[in-house]
Amino acid sequence: MTTTEEKILLAKYAGTISRWCDLTGNVPDASGAVIKTAAELAAFVKHLERLAAEKRTLPPWKF
Repeated sequence: MTTTEEKILLAKYAGTISRWCDLTGNVPDASGAVIKTAAELAAFVKHLERLAAEKRTLPPWKF
């Protein structure tokens, strides 16, 4: 199940690919594997963003 943020990111990705196709005349492989990989990448980026936000809330280490 994808979240709203993931759906928005995938829509932006699809829009970018569509514009690239319009400019170059190329058509990318839009198989299920590509769509799944894009969703996994979006989830990974979201995870990294959460880790970065969590790190910003931690107090600095003092030795």
